[in-house]
Amino acid sequence: MTASRGYSWPPFEKGHTRTLQHGAYSERMVGPLAEELEADLDEVAPWTARPAFASARRRRCRALAVAELLWRDLVEHGVFDDDGNVRPAVDALARWDTTAANRDAALGLDPSSFARLLAGFQATAGADDVLDRLRAEGEAIVAARAPRPLPAGEPAPDPVEDGFDA
Repeated sequence: MTASRGYSWPPFEKGHTRTLQHGAYSERMVGPLAEELEADLDEVAPWTARPAFASARRRRCRALAVAELLWRDLVEHGVFDDDGNVRPAVDALARWDTTAANRDAALGLDPSSFARLLAGFQATAGADDVLDRLRAEGEAIVAARAPRPLPAGEPAPDPVEDGFDA
């Protein structure tokens, strides 16, 4: 492209990132991150590896990837633009984060939805390896929430003094 002053710039090459802001709407950025998040999901939520969860997994990981890219952009560039206005990425992050949280609930990735999912699986016939791991995870959560006995001679904590005033 030739400018009126006699100099020019080469055209952008295919795959350039010069105009990329946060990448949250770029398949080149979202796709690989979503795939990475989906691979990690197998370790933390093995029950989601079943074919029935495939669509929900994909939607959850894509929403989480978009939210992550928006978050990174806000951390790097701040919440306000040069004119002191809140950047559009703030509202977009809130929407995508809510979408990801809803997808988490659909997959049983928060405590209350996990309990509902576990109850639903227990109601169905035939426990396979996935159900056994799911049941063990539920038992571990319940055990972790159980109050632990105080060591002999140690007084009980005072909730008001410790800042847990109701």
